[in-house]
Amino acid sequence: MPFAPVVPFGGLAGWQVLERTLDRQQEQFNKSPDLQREIDYFKENIENVTTTAEFVGDRRLLAVALGAFGLSDELNKQAFVRKVLDEGTFDPQSFANRLGNTDYLEFAKTFSFGNEGGFVPTTNRINDITDKFLEL
Repeated sequence: MPFAPVVPFGGLAGWQVLERTLDRQQEQFNKSPDLQREIDYFKENIENVTTTAEFVGDRRLLAVALGAFGLSDELNKQAFVRKVLDEGTFDPQSFANRLGNTDYLEFAKTFSFGNEGGFVPTTNRINDITDKFLEL
């Protein structure tokens, strides 16, 4: 869910209002109950995921994960996302490496079950993901 700041005027006046209020607007947006509910759900449930199918099959988890990497628009492309994650990033010919999209490559490096060792959801990693989700 991308943040859309309120800019009541056009031109220079709008820019000046935005400069003064952007941090406050972002903070209020990040505290919204809907957003906090999704983050809480992610933190509570990501540790239980052991396969790509489980991960891609949970839209709420996937929405936060994709959003953290600027890929929110890809939520309905589960087969595409699954292919990216299943093939991993170690092989130069893997799908993620051939895409030419650095956002997908970083997403695959973070969540790839196709890489050796798979996805390991440590507390720091989960917090980094949710922080990135709030930034975008």
